[in-house]
Amino acid sequence: MKIKVAYIFLCSFLLISDLLARDTIQVKHQAVDHASLNVVQISKDSPIHVRLFSVSDADLGKPKHLDTAELLSRTAPHLLAVDVVESLRGAGFDEVVVDESNALAPEGTLVLSGKFTELNPGSQAARAWIGFGAGRSKVCVEGTLSDHAGTELGNFSHCRKGLGWGESGGQMEKSAIRVGDSIAQFLTEWADEKYSQ
Repeated sequence: MKIKVAYIFLCSFLLISDLLARDTIQVKHQAVDHASLNVVQISKDSPIHVRLFSVSDADLGKPKHLDTAELLSRTAPHLLAVDVVESLRGAGFDEVVVDESNALAPEGTLVLSGKFTELNPGSQAARAWIGFGAGRSKVCVEGTLSDHAGTELGNFSHCRKGLGWGESGGQMEKSAIRVGDSIAQFLTEWADEKYSQ
């Protein structure tokens, strides 16, 4: 009897998991590296509050570059948020603001939040002396778009490596801005139903 009950429970669990998986849209190799969407479309008319992405758990690279990484961890969240806001406004979203509070968002508002998983300044010396991609900086994020009540509409992850030579600070700032551009493009394509098929 116990085996039969366990079997029924397992079958029910697998069926529910399968139904939930069908409702989730998997997005790969588009504007962001990976995304899972729980709704087909978002509206450009919905207000969006862009929260500052957390840096508390970010991988900051090698200890000898820690000072540079910590300095940039203080500016990267603002650079990212401002770039997302400006890019979304340019793409036709009506009301997009940087929201530095942790308060509940007003009803009807979408909330973009997330964290930096990597803020690695790389090695300026390796970029200058070796080149060919050695010592590149790297900025990685994970984020979610939720409704005002906290229900997740979708989530994403994205990484960007620095390009060329130059000092680490400039490399990471450019990477943070490019990550912001990618997030805004992803949200714009989502609003335009690019991921509906």
